[in-house]
Amino acid sequence: MLRITDNGNSEYVIIIRKNHSASEKTAAEELAAYLKKITDAEIPVKTDDEKKTDHEIVIGFTNRGGKGKKELGEEGFTIKTEGKRLFILGSEVRGALYGVYSFLEKCCGCRFYTDTCERVPQMNMLTVPEIDCTELPGFEYRNVYWFAQGGEMISAKLKNNGGMGHELTERVGGGINYIGSFCHTFPDLGETGNVWDMPCLSDEAMYQTVLKNVRKRLIENPLLKIISVSQVDGNNGECSCEKCRKVFEEEKSHAGTLIRFCNRLQEDVNKEFEGVHIDTLAYRYTRQPPAVTKPHKDMIVRLCNIECSVSKPLEEAVNDPAENGYDNFPTNLKKWHEITNHLYIWDYTTNFTNMSTSFPNFNAIRKNARFFKENGISGVFEQGNSSCLNGEFGELRGYLLAKLLWNPYMTESEFRVHMADFCTDYYGAAAKHMMQYIDFEHECLHDIFMTIYFDDSSNIIYMDGYKDHSEGAFAFYDKAARIFDEAEAAAWGSGNRTHYDNVRRSRIQLYNYNYFILKRKMDSANPEEKE
Repeated sequence: MLRITDNGNSEYVIIIRKNHSASEKTAAEELAAYLKKITDAEIPVKTDDEKKTDHEIVIGFTNRGGKGKKELGEEGFTIKTEGKRLFILGSEVRGALYGVYSFLEKCCGCRFYTDTCERVPQMNMLTVPEIDCTELPGFEYRNVYWFAQGGEMISAKLKNNGGMGHELTERVGGGINYIGSFCHTFPDLGETGNVWDMPCLSDEAMYQTVLKNVRKRLIENPLLKIISVSQVDGNNGECSCEKCRKVFEEEKSHAGTLIRFCNRLQEDVNKEFEGVHIDTLAYRYTRQPPAVTKPHKDMIVRLCNIECSVSKPLEEAVNDPAENGYDNFPTNLKKWHEITNHLYIWDYTTNFTNMSTSFPNFNAIRKNARFFKENGISGVFEQGNSSCLNGEFGELRGYLLAKLLWNPYMTESEFRVHMADFCTDYYGAAAKHMMQYIDFEHECLHDIFMTIYFDDSSNIIYMDGYKDHSEGAFAFYDKAARIFDEAEAAAWGSGNRTHYDNVRRSRIQLYNYNYFILKRKMDSANPEEKE
């Protein structure tokens, strides 16, 4: 066992490479700063050209030794003790930095939740038992698109390496960023100016225009390696000219013209630019994979689950009967995996009609992460509320999603521990009540088909044992309100205004929910008006 600090004193020094990267410097400075907060000990940072001593915390691959650089890649890390030394081994890109934050969690009791909420314990003595722990990322691309996890430093602490929605600089080892817009890029690249209708992908002039603009952006951004060439938003469908209809008949899918177009583009890009990936969507009418043509081996296909119910795991998903022409989502995913080298997921994790409405998907997200991993997904974009703090459980959801993307094989008990940790530090004395409410709303979810767009009474949660769903919904609301009353009282009684404000913000979901209940009651009373 290593005694790192004792009553504000330490024999240790932190060692990094002499020619360290920006993120290695951040790793050393962050470790020293947090150890100061935890133990009040000042531990100096030195480079590996200094004389070797027995008491060292070695960050990254230095001349002090350490194996496994190739196996760890850019983001994996090993935390291990050797004699009186502690090694946090990881690459100069992000691995060493990720290792430091995990050491602070595993060995020091820290927790990193949001930009403004973290746990930093205080102790007189910090000891580290013998340890030899290696971790690798669950997915190569991890982007949690929630406001509270959007800052550069919290992104690094939660190992969120996707750059959509926030800048990841060299200070944290950069990230995986796109050239220009993240999606729906045909109006820009094709110079159509039409954001709702797809151009003809059999048109040679259109191809040459897109190629010209892709080349221009690649030349302007030589360090970035992914560019989106993707369909417009909405469900307007592909061109219906004779050439495009012929491709559809051959491919049995509206994705046929898109994949053929992007394959050709990837081939032309590869002739001039090394390591670049064309990224496209399998979204709405292109969600079903083509029967004949496979995506180019260097292409990224981002499969979107926008039609699916969010109230149950996707593996159990059945598509909305109003959506025609789709196989169920698990079938689509497995078919894309069979033909695609780089398959990403666009996962939807909030109500887009009202982001402060109850969105009970906590029983689904852990199983979804494992399902993605076990079916060949290599990157996940978790779309949530990126614009402001959420009037629901967005802060908790973003934290849990980040943890799941790093470790998709998390057990249910581990998941519950992460949830309890968050609630303890975010809601304080109200934590047990918030956990009680989360469990209660999931118990009352039943078999509702709940998509990301709901602003009517068809998706309300209800308690059993009542003559109709409206009465059951009012009963749910009454009990939920009592739980929040108790939560507010506990937080207020503790004297912590931040915890109280967090409870009050999360309670906003009940006010929105009450509107749905009243609307359902009115719809039931006046069915002719609804029609």
